[in-house]
Amino acid sequence: MKNVTKRALAIVFLFVVMCNLSFFVSAASYPSTSATYNIYNLVRNSSASGGCSKMIPQGITFAGDYLLISAYCGDDVPHNSVIYVFKESDKSYYGTIKLPGTEHVGGIAYDCDRSGNVWVSNGNSVGCFKYSKLADCKGKVLSVSYNRVANLSYTASTMCYDAVNNYLWIAQFSENDSSKSFARCYAVNDKTTSTPTLPYQFEISVPLKTQGISVRGNRMMISSSYGRNNDSKLYSYTWNQTSKTKTLKSTTILPPLSEGVVMGSTYAYVVYESVAPKYYDTCSYPVKYFASYVISKFGI
Repeated sequence: MKNVTKRALAIVFLFVVMCNLSFFVSAASYPSTSATYNIYNLVRNSSASGGCSKMIPQGITFAGDYLLISAYCGDDVPHNSVIYVFKESDKSYYGTIKLPGTEHVGGIAYDCDRSGNVWVSNGNSVGCFKYSKLADCKGKVLSVSYNRVANLSYTASTMCYDAVNNYLWIAQFSENDSSKSFARCYAVNDKTTSTPTLPYQFEISVPLKTQGISVRGNRMMISSSYGRNNDSKLYSYTWNQTSKTKTLKSTTILPPLSEGVVMGSTYAYVVYESVAPKYYDTCSYPVKYFASYVISKFGI
């Protein structure tokens, strides 16, 4: 019986070693970051999260003087979704915007007008509030309401604003149906008023499991992920605004559970939902931070 037990333990030990070896090989293949900004404690801080200690970060965008990360509640009894506001200059935490509902706020975008709006995914719609509200949340949690809600015929899973071509992109996530995996493009009219409109422009296909999109002039990045133990992918494209076509330049493997991505002039930032309490202990390679990557390394 002792020999049987020893053999069983040896098999278990070998299995664990093999799993760990596979894990380390995978982790070693991930690209190095240029900088990391730890948000592990922030998403667990109920005083900075509208009373919730189980926030799940999703979207990320630049907004003038700020960098924004949207998050929704992972608790059984949901709290309102929030936007964490960071100073753009050094990525230090500035304050929190408390949104009017509990929706899965997968996307966030700024329409690049100081008198304009921050746009947020709101299920089968997008809502917006004035950019000026961001300054008012310094050192506190500030509740806002949407000054405009635009209804959609699909789920606003993620979105971005292309300041070069002045379009709001809204993409829908689909795990396995390519016909439902698309991004639609809208102009933003009357953005300085209380009732901006979103006239439809065109649609393109995007990869399955799209979690984040960023378009900046002739460059595009799409974050794709699904599953706590599956590597994410970051697709980098050149984008032709005239022909409305994207050309794939590279596919980069990232840690599991990547969500939003946003490009600056030099760096791209990616947020991972594995930092959330719901996923951190069960994800094969949890990431405590949102990460900065040099864009030129991705071939665009």
